[in-house]
Amino acid sequence: MPPHYNIRQARGMTLIELLTVVTIIGILVAILIPVVGKMRASARQTQCTVNMRQLGIAVHLYVADNRQRLPYGYWTKKPEDGGGTTTWDGAITPYFGDTRKSSLQCPSDDLPISPPVRRRTYSMIRAGQGGVGKTGNLTEKAPSGVAISSLESLAQTAMFTERSSSKATGQSSDNYIGGSAACVIDSPKNQVNEGKGLSLHGGRFNYLFVDGHVKSYRPEETIGTGTMDAPKGIWTIASGD
Repeated sequence: MPPHYNIRQARGMTLIELLTVVTIIGILVAILIPVVGKMRASARQTQCTVNMRQLGIAVHLYVADNRQRLPYGYWTKKPEDGGGTTTWDGAITPYFGDTRKSSLQCPSDDLPISPPVRRRTYSMIRAGQGGVGKTGNLTEKAPSGVAISSLESLAQTAMFTERSSSKATGQSSDNYIGGSAACVIDSPKNQVNEGKGLSLHGGRFNYLFVDGHVKSYRPEETIGTGTMDAPKGIWTIASGD
């Protein structure tokens, strides 16, 4: 008598089982999407920090070649000297090599830009508000910036921060390489009300200090005894304010 094999027939999933699987998948997707989004945002902020550190290295190479003085924020030549405006990023171009264009843009700064030139996210804190970035109408020769020796604390004085545009929040950006419109910044109010506003890093901005380190803050954490319109704290060359 030949052997008898008991062959089980495959049983299909019931509707309840199928709905259970679909529900579980939906829950997992709902959990994972925000996590992945946060991971991507964190990666963009980390790359922004790396960019600003590279900017700090370029600035210090400039300082070493220019009598221990920081670059000017921007200067405009007098008409008799040919006119035209030069910004800080133009001054430090020789110290960037091939990384200048990519290093001056935060990955989270994706506003459309017109004309179609290379975006620049970072702005120098203007000396007119007590910061390190001098501006003005000057002679043909590049001017002397703030002397490192005049700063009370390199580790407590911010040199650059993020400013995606000088236009209203959500509009196209006018902060681009070589452009003077947004190359300097006066206060946290400029950051909050312009460009991408508080959406760059979830309500925080990166700050590059004169000693080369980069730190993330909420705008209100940076003003010391000042205000959002007239900040002190890390925005000025004086320490302890």
